[in-house]
Amino acid sequence: FGYPKEDQRLWHAVAEETGMSAEKTLFIDDSEPILDAAAQFGIRYCLGVTNPDSGIAEKQYARHPSLNDYRRLIPSLM
Repeated sequence: FGYPKEDQRLWHAVAEETGMSAEKTLFIDDSEPILDAAAQFGIRYCLGVTNPDSGIAEKQYARHPSLNDYRRLIPSLM
């Protein structure tokens, strides 16, 4: 879409293109500023990944719930 994920224009463009419902959307990322931008747009469920690279220490998130492997969620979402 030509915008970084921190830019609200991206979220508006994605919503317009896909018809996504922000209130029903789960967004997963490893950057707290990007999670903040998604939440600011209205994404209801923003989840941080604490260990996106096993070669570095786990990240800590101040404003969003997080887990070390988002794949653990898949069975409960199906």
